[in-house]
Amino acid sequence: MSPLDFYRLGARMVETATTEAECRNAVGRIYYGLHHEACCRYFRENPDTAPLGRGSRHLRLIERFSVSGDRTSDKI
Repeated sequence: MSPLDFYRLGARMVETATTEAECRNAVGRIYYGLHHEACCRYFRENPDTAPLGRGSRHLRLIERFSVSGDRTSDKI
């Protein structure tokens, strides 16, 4: 599933959500879409960097963008 597919699914889900659980599920899909896109962009720009560990991908991706020195990384 592509990052955009996750994002679009979440956007569709939030339009019809009627419970907190449905809203949280929709937000989760949107988050994962954005997270996967951020990973793709980071590794496209930094192809020689070490991979992210499975148990800490979210935190490590944020850390890598924070120390990259590229101020455009704030605009993901």
